[in-house]
Amino acid sequence: MADQLPTAGPPRPEPLGYQPALDGVRAVAIGAVLLFHIEPHPGRPALHGGFLGVDVFFVLSGFLITSLVLDERAATGHVRLSAFWGRRVARLIPLLLALLGLALVVRQTGWPSSIRPPSPLGFLAVLGYVGNWVPSAHHRSLGSFQYVWSLGIEEQFYVVWPIVLAAVLASGRLITRTDEGRRRAVVALVAIAGAAVAAGWRAVFWRDVMTWNQHNVYMVAAVGEHRVRGWDTWYFHTGLRADGLLIGAALAASRHLWQPRLRRGGATLVAVAGGAVGTWILLTSHIRQNRLPYWGLLALELSVAALTAGLVAERRSRASRTLAVAPLVWLGRRSYAAYLLHLPIILVVDRRLHGQSPAVRAVVALVVVLASAHLAHVLVELPAQRRLRRVLHAEHVAADPAPAAIQG
Repeated sequence: MADQLPTAGPPRPEPLGYQPALDGVRAVAIGAVLLFHIEPHPGRPALHGGFLGVDVFFVLSGFLITSLVLDERAATGHVRLSAFWGRRVARLIPLLLALLGLALVVRQTGWPSSIRPPSPLGFLAVLGYVGNWVPSAHHRSLGSFQYVWSLGIEEQFYVVWPIVLAAVLASGRLITRTDEGRRRAVVALVAIAGAAVAAGWRAVFWRDVMTWNQHNVYMVAAVGEHRVRGWDTWYFHTGLRADGLLIGAALAASRHLWQPRLRRGGATLVAVAGGAVGTWILLTSHIRQNRLPYWGLLALELSVAALTAGLVAERRSRASRTLAVAPLVWLGRRSYAAYLLHLPIILVVDRRLHGQSPAVRAVVALVVVLASAHLAHVLVELPAQRRLRRVLHAEHVAADPAPAAIQG
């Protein structure tokens, strides 16, 4: 009978749950993006490396989504993909529809003239979450809303990765029927392999130089005897940007291995080291002056993964408490609304306050963005999310890392 007993393995981690410190990381990410698009001096962003805030979001998304799926399966023995996708719809669609409604008003009325609305193709691309594929083929189709390209990459990940997870977890029965840790290890290996392919593929395209040409950044990449012009060839490509999402996924799948070890010491050190490296990359990167080597994105993503691991491993650490302070959590909870609304608001403020100094316009734009994000979060995002979760039968589960305000 002894050979029928379950094989001992690493302890199964408790469900991730809501992590306020990760909202603090979101606040840093959206802050970087805002400072990249706000120009206190003409033609000079407040933070030249702020465009990398999007990659911070990618790592967090991969980590949280994978944690949710794995924790739900550990708690219930299965994963309801329909409920998972329902929660994503409830989270993402309401504010996106509001943004597209604004764009439609601009298209029909021509006001405000500082905002260029998407073309019909652009509207369909954004609504279908394939907006990242449009810029390289139709440069003007998204108009002033080209920044939503990152939503397309994330949503494509949300559709494909849970299916891959389900398939890997099901095939895990061929490995062992009892060891949940081994199943998670297989998931982590799959994610690491995918991230390595994506990062390696991007390095091929990023072989030579990025240059600044008056109005736009473009890349000249040598691939064999062919030369590919256009930074959007690689920058918006799902396959070339998936490594951040997959690094986060690998981190989540291996949590049962690193969390107990970091809890015994080192959580703060890992978090501080990851945060310091990530901050250095954000502060020193400069896309116009080609101060971002091909490995820069990968280094940033790994630093965010280290920061995330340190924060999650020990909630009571000094690093976790620092990033869980109320102002950062407040901004992190509103980061999605701020991301969707920020650029149209900046464009309108710049036009309306054209006679004011760039510094004044920057401050006004930042205040209006934060106020608008708060209103959108409270009046649209939260009520719609709670209601849609009920309508789509995607209610809260024990493993859900969503804050209590939207659990239904």
